[in-house]
Amino acid sequence: METHSSSHGQANTQASNIITKDMIIAEVVAEYPEAADIFESFGLHCVGCSANTSDTVEAGALSHGMEDSQIEEMMSELNSKLSNVHHEARPENEHTELILTEKAISKLKDLMTAQGNGFIGVRVSAVPGGCSGYMYGMDFEKEQKEGDTVQEFPGLKVFTDSKSIKMLGGMTVDYVDALTGSGFKFINPNARGGCGCGKSFR
Repeated sequence: METHSSSHGQANTQASNIITKDMIIAEVVAEYPEAADIFESFGLHCVGCSANTSDTVEAGALSHGMEDSQIEEMMSELNSKLSNVHHEARPENEHTELILTEKAISKLKDLMTAQGNGFIGVRVSAVPGGCSGYMYGMDFEKEQKEGDTVQEFPGLKVFTDSKSIKMLGGMTVDYVDALTGSGFKFINPNARGGCGCGKSFR
């Protein structure tokens, strides 16, 4: 009876875990951004590499030389700290739109015109990758997709999917001409850190 009770308790504990070792790293971080800090504190630095879209938590940990005991400790901390996030309602990002400067709009319009091919606007998104967990993505778009936030700028439409807008809402997109390098600049109030290139964030 005592043995049965212990096994049953362990089963309930496993069932209550919101993160398991067989989950894909990128999917965990996408659902729980807080997990990135915990992964990195245990030496699992592949949060921002391309492998995180195919590696499970366990596979990533083993590839970084972690012992079974360390993996179990990491899983325990993940589920302990993130269970509160799971059970409590997360505050919604009050910003549901992007801000584009006149320079950014002008450059995007020029690029889209040069591309041709029936594009109707630009899609801005947050995609897993880079050295900090997420990268800013920009692609020309031919159609609106279900769940998109659509913004109308002079001569330009901007599309953002429902998951990305939660991480990018309120972000300013600018375009900078400089001798040391021209390009789009992202000022994201939701980012908790990023790399020096400005293309990757947490």
